[in-house]
Amino acid sequence: MAPSNTEAYLPNWQVKCLTAPGPDSDLSLHVSFDNARFLFGCGEGAQRAFNQKRTTMKGLSGIFVGTGEARSRAGLAGVLMTAADAGISKVDIVGPPDMSHYLSTLRSSVIRDSLTVNMRSYPRSCAPGEAVELFKSPNITVHGIALSPQPIAGPSRPSPQYTSFDPHSADFRPARLSPEDTQKWTDQIIGDIFHNGPKARASRRPPPPGSKSPPRPASPQPANPFVNPDGTICSSIPDTRYPLPLPSLEDAQTQMVYICQASDLRGKFDVNKANALGVPKGPARGKLTRGEAIEVDDINAEGGKRIVKPEDCLVGGGPGAVLIVVNCSENSKSDLLSNPTFQKYQPGAASSVEPAVHVHLMVHRVPRSVWESEEYKDWMTAFGPRTQHLIADPINYPDRTVFNSAAWNTLQLSIADPNIFIPPWVSSPRSPSVMLPPNTSFLVEGTHCRMHPPAPVTMLETHEKDIPFLITKEEGESARETIRQDMPEYSIACDAAQIAVSSALRSGPPSEKQIGDVIVVTTLGTGSAIPSKYRNVSSTHLDIPDLGGILLDAGEGTLGQIRRRFGKEGTKKMFEELSMIFISHMHADHHLGLNSVLEERFKLGIDSPLYIIGPTSIALNLQESASWQYAAPSEDALRNVQFINIQRLNFKVESNFRSTDPVSPSRKTADQAADTSLDGENLHEPLEIREGHRSVLPSPMGNLFENYAPKAEIPRPSRSRSRSRTPPRRAPSAGDPNYSENPVKSKAEAENQGVELDQWESEGLEDRANGRRLWPFTHVYNFTPAATRDHWRLVNTMLNSLGLSSIWAPLVPHRGRAYGLAIEHASGWKVVYSGDTKPSEELVKAGQDATLLIHEATLEDDKPEVAAIKGHSTFSQAIDVGRRMNAKHILLNHFSQRYPKLPKLPVFSPTPVPTVSTDEAGNDTAATHEIPSRPVVSISFDFMSLRIGDMWKMQYYMEPLSLLFVEAEEEGDGEGSVVGAVRKDVNPTLDGNGNVNVNSNGIGKNKKNKTNRAAAETNGKQATNMAEECMNNVDGQEMHNTGQEHGKSKRAMKKERTQALQQDQGKGKRPASPMGNETEREVKRRSTDSSVGMGGEEGMQVDVDVA
Repeated sequence: MAPSNTEAYLPNWQVKCLTAPGPDSDLSLHVSFDNARFLFGCGEGAQRAFNQKRTTMKGLSGIFVGTGEARSRAGLAGVLMTAADAGISKVDIVGPPDMSHYLSTLRSSVIRDSLTVNMRSYPRSCAPGEAVELFKSPNITVHGIALSPQPIAGPSRPSPQYTSFDPHSADFRPARLSPEDTQKWTDQIIGDIFHNGPKARASRRPPPPGSKSPPRPASPQPANPFVNPDGTICSSIPDTRYPLPLPSLEDAQTQMVYICQASDLRGKFDVNKANALGVPKGPARGKLTRGEAIEVDDINAEGGKRIVKPEDCLVGGGPGAVLIVVNCSENSKSDLLSNPTFQKYQPGAASSVEPAVHVHLMVHRVPRSVWESEEYKDWMTAFGPRTQHLIADPINYPDRTVFNSAAWNTLQLSIADPNIFIPPWVSSPRSPSVMLPPNTSFLVEGTHCRMHPPAPVTMLETHEKDIPFLITKEEGESARETIRQDMPEYSIACDAAQIAVSSALRSGPPSEKQIGDVIVVTTLGTGSAIPSKYRNVSSTHLDIPDLGGILLDAGEGTLGQIRRRFGKEGTKKMFEELSMIFISHMHADHHLGLNSVLEERFKLGIDSPLYIIGPTSIALNLQESASWQYAAPSEDALRNVQFINIQRLNFKVESNFRSTDPVSPSRKTADQAADTSLDGENLHEPLEIREGHRSVLPSPMGNLFENYAPKAEIPRPSRSRSRSRTPPRRAPSAGDPNYSENPVKSKAEAENQGVELDQWESEGLEDRANGRRLWPFTHVYNFTPAATRDHWRLVNTMLNSLGLSSIWAPLVPHRGRAYGLAIEHASGWKVVYSGDTKPSEELVKAGQDATLLIHEATLEDDKPEVAAIKGHSTFSQAIDVGRRMNAKHILLNHFSQRYPKLPKLPVFSPTPVPTVSTDEAGNDTAATHEIPSRPVVSISFDFMSLRIGDMWKMQYYMEPLSLLFVEAEEEGDGEGSVVGAVRKDVNPTLDGNGNVNVNSNGIGKNKKNKTNRAAAETNGKQATNMAEECMNNVDGQEMHNTGQEHGKSKRAMKKERTQALQQDQGKGKRPASPMGNETEREVKRRSTDSSVGMGGEEGMQVDVDVA
């Protein structure tokens, strides 16, 4: 059939492998036509791969998700948000039956009102194995086949009782809808998330100022939270009382096969043939070119008319090329091989009436157990000798890096200190040497096949900025030596820094080891908003002896970063020791990688207790997500994942439940009075016996609903920080009256044991009994008596088992509700994490005398207005927060992607400065004092592992690092696309409806405001002055801008620096310490201002960061 719009159709198209399955990626095929782009597979890291592989998202029209597994679609949210920010207005999503359900679980954080998303999930009304047309455009028609495993036999459950689909009803419960109605409801959620259609947009947006529209009539109390006052439905509200049902195990294991047929080729009009057939010039010939048959006059034909078909006059046309993408597991292999749909493409099995349709390319995402089987090889061979096959093994894959820029960057950094900067070595980068069928090869990044005009599979030429990193650990020293030869100036500076470090160790007075010095901080992701080639989004790991590991935030790609940094064995060890995961807030760059981390932990067979602290929207997402829960090796393993509501930790909680507030003396009094409990019992009695530094949680079966309800209702804590809070009472232990180790399994059993449950908790029990939910096994939502009881019992268990003396999650100022974290150990160390925040007084109070402060430093000092608008901190502001809380060490992270490699940092001067004091008469007097012990300040890079006790070394390494990155981005390194993707990145649910752009001065302006060249230059000068003023003083400590010297090029500065270092070494001089006089040596920085805007210098518009 001819395409409906032949004029717009351009047949040239090709397939390129963007990413192949690996430790930090999954299959992503980039299918490009002249006028459209499609993506098959969207695993974690896909949006980062677009940048790394220098591939544009422009024209992205459809995304085809291959399986129900999380790894094959965990990058979808990031790609959609980046596509929307890049100006794409509409995308079709095609996938398994639960595709819209998966996206709906992210409704708390993934919202774009500028993007229309059309969901085309495989219909639940169709039988598995049926070929269904899921997508059609002028370019391509795609049929999908869902391969679902047979239901797994298990304990008999009662037949589910579904409710009718009536969103306006007071009895409406999404968790109790049928699978077909659930698909309908989640499709509607996607429409609200991305604001498809005028009704959704109108129901979400208030009338414009001055609108003359009549006021809405008063309406009765809505039947449920989804009903708007005007009767419309806003389905995307993430209400914890109305969760989605848990998808079935069959949904999670569904595999999709896509058969992609390009539109028939039009062919070229042959004028000679037309003349011979008597086709007149004019509209008749146009009809033939559009695929329409015509009638011409012919006296010799019956009736005087003869029919001329398009193929009579067109040459070179024919059917379009066919691409088949196969996703198959061992469980679904038999269904795939026996499916009759493929017979029309297999010459030996095709009908004798019609010839077999030629398949130009087949991509097989199948494990080795499938592609090595003889029956599968025979099935592949049946497609004929001209069909080309590519195998992408999702389990036994070659260990090849995708994000090569970050890997090479870390290798260069390791010249300075290989113990701090640890490259992501590969283990086996080569594909296995095995016998494959004819025309078959393994898929790797850069594999390319032109579909029309047809061509064989080839490898694209490697770009000079994307050289594959294929270096093993054994080849590391040789690789470093090569870099030393290629970068002599940088190598000399590294050697000088190492000499300075050694000299400082020898010459300094011996000091005792400080508490907390052995804690190792590994920065897995140090960028903000969206991942770049060099920095992934937020995630930091703490390795703490005698406690285990703590993961601070888990942005998209965190699992891949863990695998790259620690290797196969190290990853398992890291997960075995992981004790706590902290999610600071609901911005996507801080939590999209959490599910993958939990799933991988279970797949490694780990079932030890793990505490997750985060907003309740995180718990809701985990509750509704299937892949990680079904990966649990046992029910006990799933029960041991314990969630703690961060909203109930926004004041200091000490071990044994003594809570204090340094702000409010009145609240101290209230807490002290309540420490004897509501009924005279002692709340300080511990709930379990510690075994060394760790402890074993109570039996999972005893965690659910033991009978320890309080005798008086505990009031819900107010959001006001000054209002006193009454601490919870302790849970009774064995031997107390009415205590039971048996979990409550039903509402009737709860009533018999005197456990007080509200309506929603009772419904949750019923949903678990009917298989609509699994996790969590405790009450984590709201402030009901049952939730209060479970929360404080769990907090006390966590503090005791981890040996923590206190925990405090202060509310910090950011866009939306965000939290920091301050944890203190019984041994004396204290670690503080800021999350995303502006300078916060509450964080300063929570972090007093911190051993380590990990603080965001999103923007440089000349952009304070931008930082304030977006709820972030500048470098100097972050350092000042640490100084005011008397932190010993400060680690800066969460850098804007404006600075993809090295941020532009201020440097402290050690020179004593005048300070103002007051004499006895109250008069101000100037006096010079010795500068008190300053905190040790360091910046962070991805894959950096730094002992707190070694953080002081980083000051010495800043000199060579400035040389390494001094010419970065001078020729353009693709980072403009990253910054450009930041445009319009505002989450309406968290940030309101504001869209803020900022000019190069950092002053907020209205959307679409343009700046001419002269204004840009003036603003640039103003920004420079602002930077000098901001960095000259932080509470009396002089700071110097690390900008380049006036009138000298970067190359000249680099040459002078190298010559000076060579002369000093030749004379036996030790390089100056970083604590020396900074005025004698200006520290160079690279400038990224040229890469901030998308349009070059003229009309430059700077785009603010988003998260």
